[in-house]
Amino acid sequence: MSIQLAGTGQFTKPNGNSIQRVAPLMQWWFLVDMLFVFIAGVQLFVLSEFTNQFFAWTIASTLTAAFLGAAYWSTLPMLWLSFRAETWANARVAVPGVWVFTALTLILTLVHWSRFHWASPLVTAQLAFYSWLAIYVLVPIILALAWYLQRRVPGVEPAREHRFPNWFRVLFGAQAIVLLCVGAALYLISNTLIPMWMWTLTPFTAMAVGAWCIGIGVTTMWGVWENDARRLRGAMLTYALLGVLQLVVVARYATQINWGNGFALVYLAFLASVIVTGALGVLFARRAN
Repeated sequence: MSIQLAGTGQFTKPNGNSIQRVAPLMQWWFLVDMLFVFIAGVQLFVLSEFTNQFFAWTIASTLTAAFLGAAYWSTLPMLWLSFRAETWANARVAVPGVWVFTALTLILTLVHWSRFHWASPLVTAQLAFYSWLAIYVLVPIILALAWYLQRRVPGVEPAREHRFPNWFRVLFGAQAIVLLCVGAALYLISNTLIPMWMWTLTPFTAMAVGAWCIGIGVTTMWGVWENDARRLRGAMLTYALLGVLQLVVVARYATQINWGNGFALVYLAFLASVIVTGALGVLFARRAN
């Protein structure tokens, strides 16, 4: 339990120690990142067929483009609630996975440099590329700096007062392991996994999908460690939305999925489990308020 001091905006624990608040740079980063992911979602989820004109690189598979766009848009609730959070413990879940994702995406940009629109005859495509490059070069640096400054903010760690049931943590952790393992395979040994995938991937797009799976897996595993429903309200909304949006992608581009591949049904089942887990997490968070 914490107490807000009238007129100060400071929170104290019953023993008089103040709870660590969100540093200004970190708070503004959440807001700026929301703008970035919203634009990326428009480029990929809405304009899936036009990545050659409006995105940093051409994605031949519209299903893959929409998958990536859905992943970007799904992070909006988590970033928004982290921006609004007054205490660091309630905001930090949005940081580790995003940092890992942006670092991995910078690496794949350098590895597949020739595939990007840096020399496209279209101004919109070039603008999309240079915006992409600036974001994925600067964000890992700025976010690391923001984390460093955040660690210097005085204050104590609030108690975990709304822990999840053990069975829920096991389920959440199992999903995190699946995401991390699949993401690592797609990112590091894509040629091995591509033949088994449910839709057409290239080594480039496999790395992009893998980077997202790893980033989501890191966020999910961080949530298992946090083990507090109030702290994870935004993350649980994001998790449920991720499953819903990815099911929309499947319905929208169902003809591009190889339904004879046994993993297709496993994928659908996993998305359903993500939605259920996210919805349960939101329910736990509502009870905690």
